[in-house]
Amino acid sequence: MQSEVFEISTGVYRSAAIQAVRMFFHQRCAFVKEEPYVNGRWTDGSAFMRDNQDPKCRLVSAKDDASTERDLRGGWFDAGDFNKYTTFTRDTL
Repeated sequence: MQSEVFEISTGVYRSAAIQAVRMFFHQRCAFVKEEPYVNGRWTDGSAFMRDNQDPKCRLVSAKDDASTERDLRGGWFDAGDFNKYTTFTRDTL
């Protein structure tokens, strides 16, 4: 039985590292992806940038209190669970 052909070099993980960084770039939330930073096939606008969202987030317990506003733009999409955390399910339960 013969071994698969494989490369031995100092740059063997270079391609994997480039693809990992691209994945993080494309998973950025509230961030426009545009040329020349991405291929034209993969451009898109920023997600979730409407009134009372990321730039002006307020406490769940103080939705009408502007003094609690914080700019929470940025971060990454994670497994598709958009704010499905225990603090947001307490009222439902």
